Amino acid sequence: MSRTEIWLVCVLLPVLGYQTQLQAQTDIRYDPWDWVTYKNSQFVSSITEGREYIYFATNGGILRYQIFGKYWDYPITRSQGLSDEDIDAVYYDFFTHTLWASTSSGLNYSMEGGRRWELVPNETLALRPGERILRIGSTSEYLWCLTSSQILKMDHLSGYVISPYADVSNEDVRWGSALLMGGERSLGILKDFSATGGWINNVDVLHGPQMEEVYVSTLYVDRFGDIWVGTWGGSVFFGDFQMRQLEPLSFGPAQTSSEIVLKTEQGIWMAGIDPSSRFSGITRYEPNRGNWDLFRVGYEITFGDDHVYCGTQVENEWWFGTLNGIQIYTPNKDSWVSISQSKGLPDNRITSIAFDGNYVYVGTPTGIVRMSPVSKTRISWKLADRIHRQPVYSIHWDGRHLWISTDINLWQWQVGTDLVHHYGIFGNSPEGTVPNPEYKPPDIMAPVTAIVSSDSVVYFGDEFGILSYHRNRGEWIRLTGESRLIGYQVLSLTLSGENDSSLWMGTSKGVFIVNLNDGYIRHLTKEDGLPSNAIRSSVIDGDIVWFGTPEGLVRFNWKRHLE
Repeated sequence: MSRTEIWLVCVLLPVLGYQTQLQAQTDIRYDPWDWVTYKNSQFVSSITEGREYIYFATNGGILRYQIFGKYWDYPITRSQGLSDEDIDAVYYDFFTHTLWASTSSGLNYSMEGGRRWELVPNETLALRPGERILRIGSTSEYLWCLTSSQILKMDHLSGYVISPYADVSNEDVRWGSALLMGGERSLGILKDFSATGGWINNVDVLHGPQMEEVYVSTLYVDRFGDIWVGTWGGSVFFGDFQMRQLEPLSFGPAQTSSEIVLKTEQGIWMAGIDPSSRFSGITRYEPNRGNWDLFRVGYEITFGDDHVYCGTQVENEWWFGTLNGIQIYTPNKDSWVSISQSKGLPDNRITSIAFDGNYVYVGTPTGIVRMSPVSKTRISWKLADRIHRQPVYSIHWDGRHLWISTDINLWQWQVGTDLVHHYGIFGNSPEGTVPNPEYKPPDIMAPVTAIVSSDSVVYFGDEFGILSYHRNRGEWIRLTGESRLIGYQVLSLTLSGENDSSLWMGTSKGVFIVNLNDGYIRHLTKEDGLPSNAIRSSVIDGDIVWFGTPEGLVRFNWKRHLE
């Protein structure tokens, strides 16, 4: 390094650093892994190795595979401070032990193994509009970044540009991998490898056991001589140099958008609606084993639609309401069955599903039906005729009564009888009750969009807060949290804590956690670590809460901060 370069680094770097480098994760109350976001990550653009991990740059953040333990660790996303999850290039610098990642926003770097990040924006890098860093490498003195039109010579501690349009040093540069272009796919590095797990290796294309066809996107040879293979739209592969075998390593959900999260004995189900993505599906994730099972249209026999809006467990089966009927999965048979309007559904779009132990209740935009879980056919039901073609928003079985919310009514039906309470929106009197001068009708001022229940209380969410029904004394109470809960679109409700003492209200503007004992309210948003403020569903699993959002499945260690 010349004296001039040393002076520039020493004098200008501190000033520029304070003015232009931005730390994306600002809330230091959380440990970086308190929040973990899982996205579809099946497009790999770059690979690098660190001391413990192989890092993969994907469309859903940076994936980390533990080299010696041979397992997937938590991915790195915006929840850890990355500026964006669509990663162009990734590189671990062994000289400084810094992890680098390029996105459309600029050059991100972490000196904590990906736990916290800082950003050198495109403006500081002097990149032209649309110009992106496609490959990153380093020597003992510099960081080198390749774009489509130039080579950047940079300080490898801060990302400060020392020389644009530079010539690569004569010293050997250690590089992270980049996207393979054109004839590079025919280099033949994989020609002597056979694939395992039902895959067939055709060098630049891999054919999977479910008729997948995925192209090799990038290759990386690590310090042990083993090969790591990224693909477009499929698994990554580990190539053992000694055995000459390619082992598929799957990670992440079938799609990013998560409309529902359902708890199972082994883990969770995740599914959603994402018409803009070419990749969609229903995902079963077992966190303890690290298994991701993907169920997708075109791969599963008798599978009709995987754009899911709702779902529930029905005895030993899982029923998913989609935009085109119902998909039913039987784990013991590992098989799927589709139900559409031909089986008696009033509409193919399913908005809500509930099970009372005997029948399945299916809500649609044009009414509700009762179905047999055995024959999978419609069963005659008087209440369905009374509700007629009202759009159904939510159905909930509380152990005693079935609650049905429509656009203009809230229905309470006692199973096995003809006793129906019919509450109208905007203060209409209930129908089917004995007149009582002391009776105080519920102040239902807007359609109920979410329902949950404990042993003694049923909670209803609408845009005016939370309405609770205390079953033992038949009392309705409105909870507004001093107006803090008013004006939000309620998307989900969940209970947690001892005696169900906390209510989680997922809205379009974050999640509100209400302590039902003292009324204390905690509000979590993107500033805390969520990838999106739209909380479409949530499931409590011990110390962990799982959120379904349009921007991914989220794991949050809630007890560490909320108890």
